[in-house]
Formats: sequence, structure tokens, C-alpha cells
Amino acid sequence: MELGCFNRPWSGVDLERAFTGIAAAGFRACGLLRHQGKAILGAESTPEAVAQLQAQTARLGLPIRCNLVRVALDVPTDVSVAQLEAEVDTARSAGVPHLLTTGVTDPPRYETFFAVLKATAPYAAKQGVTLGLKPHGGISGTNRDCVAAVERVGSTGFGIWYDPGNIIHYMGTDPAADLEAVVPYVVGMCVKDCAGGKGGSVSITPGDGEVDFQQVFSLLQAGGFDGPALVECLGGTTPEEVDREARRVHDALINWTGG
Repeated sequence: MELGCFNRPWSGVDLERAFTGIAAAGFRACGLLRHQGKAILGAESTPEAVAQLQAQTARLGLPIRCNLVRVALDVPTDVSVAQLEAEVDTARSAGVPHLLTTGVTDPPRYETFFAVLKATAPYAAKQGVTLGLKPHGGISGTNRDCVAAVERVGSTGFGIWYDPGNIIHYMGTDPAADLEAVVPYVVGMCVKDCAGGKGGSVSITPGDGEVDFQQVFSLLQAGGFDGPALVECLGGTTPEEVDREARRVHDALINWTGG
């Protein structure tokens, strides 16, 4: 299992500082979420920008394993498919194997989401890129919801980025419940905790909340999961505090995953 971290905990500083903090904590991979309100990598990224980002992360020994993308649901389906395919092309050119989506919470748009993903996932698979859906309420609120979504799309180019903290935050349910049914579809993991039950805080260091990570990782590994596991949130308010929390959770992850 490859252990890494998203840039999100260092959102208040520049991107280079975020990558430096990730590497200094001992992680050997990273993931990209929006940084200071902007996408880091996307369909509009020029070849020069992609090359610069690759060089930036390579210097620190941090291959990019995942990038957040938005599925456009306010445009015609064919336009949305074309936009998502362009995101796939950029990911392939940057050597990023996973694209992360957060689903949709507006029921009238569920059918559009499925239509776009059914059309795009086979293309992604041919390009060596996997589209992933994370638990985020709505269409992906529970473990069973995520499984149903992946089965409906029905492509090897679409899987689940498991997020136990979000299962608690959005639904108030046990993230380990029914996990055995989810594992065959899990292609990556957002390592996130939650304190306070439904609607509780996720801006904490994994291990400090309600998720039993020892149990979660045991179930994932028993089911054969060996993909990237990237920390999404950490405690701390200053960059230096975040650095310390990153090192602490890195060591905890070694313990939870057996090294």
C-alpha cells in the first residue's frame, strides 16, 4: 500500500511549501486537491505547466497519484463528457493514474452524473486512468450507495476512493459497516477522520476521531486492497503544527498497515 498525502492541510501556504511538508513527513506520494481556491492540474493546463509540476514533485520524490476533478452537470452531457475526457488526457500526460470525483447531492442530476461517467469511464480505462468516486453524501452517502454507483457505471475505469471520515460526517454511520462489500471496488483511499458524529469536524488528524483505522485497514487489506492511501486532513493551525501532525499520522499509518 502506497502512503501519501494531499496538499489540503497546507492550503494557507504556497504549493511548494505543501509538497515540502508532505515529503518531510516521510510520505512518498501526493495527491492534488484545489489549492487556495484554484485547480492545480486540469484540462486547461499547458504542457509547460504539466512539466513544471512533474519536476516540482519529482525533486521531492512525490509522484502524483490522484487529482480532483469536477464533473460538469450544468452543460449538455456530450459537453461534460468531452470536458472529463480532456481531464483524463491531462492526467495521462502528467502520469497521474487516478482522478477523484465527489459525486452529486442534487437528486435531479443523478441521471446526468451516471450518463457522463458511463460514457467516460471506458475511455479513461483505455488511457490507463481510473475515475474514482468518494463518499460525499447524496449519490455516494453510504458504502452501499458507492457500490451501487460503481456497479451502475460498470467499467474498470471507475471505482471507489474510500473515505471513512466522510461516511461519519455525511451519514453518521459506521464506516466499517458493509466494508467487505465495498473492498472489491476500492481503488484508493482518502485517509480522513471525523469527530462529533454526523456533521462533525473532519479537520483533525486521523486517529484522533471516531474512525477505527486499525479495523478499516485490516478489512481493506484482507480484501486485497493495495492502492494509494492519501491523508486528506490534519489538525494544526500553523504550517509547523501541520508538519508535526503529518509526521505523527505517517508513523500511525505504518502501524495501521503493518509497515
